[in-house]
Amino acid sequence: MPTLSLRNQILLAALLILLLVTTRGHNVMTLEMIPVSTMGLFFLLGVYFRKVWVLTLAFAIVWTMDITGLTWSGNTDFCLSNSYLFLLISYAIYWAGGQLFARLYAGENLKSLKIGRASCRERV
Repeated sequence: MPTLSLRNQILLAALLILLLVTTRGHNVMTLEMIPVSTMGLFFLLGVYFRKVWVLTLAFAIVWTMDITGLTWSGNTDFCLSNSYLFLLISYAIYWAGGQLFARLYAGENLKSLKIGRASCRERV
């Protein structure tokens, strides 16, 4: 993946964190949909950001939102148990998968896909 400029990194990080807060908010979505959106956002964070502090910041945001939803919002359908640690580990695995994807992705263009005028003429 191409490296982003500092300005674009800040904008993308702000957008992804805003999406994380919006989709993880307990008033916006049902609890069944929360892991799906959060996993995708952790994967995207892994694709575009190489620093571990971004993962730590995302963990802190998720944990804060979960604790806030449990204690202050009075959300009784949600509980924290010892298995919450495994949820954080799974998010780290999605982030690492994004890191691996970013390292292995070579990019696609018309030449690599063999689509274009030359391939159309060869078929005829």
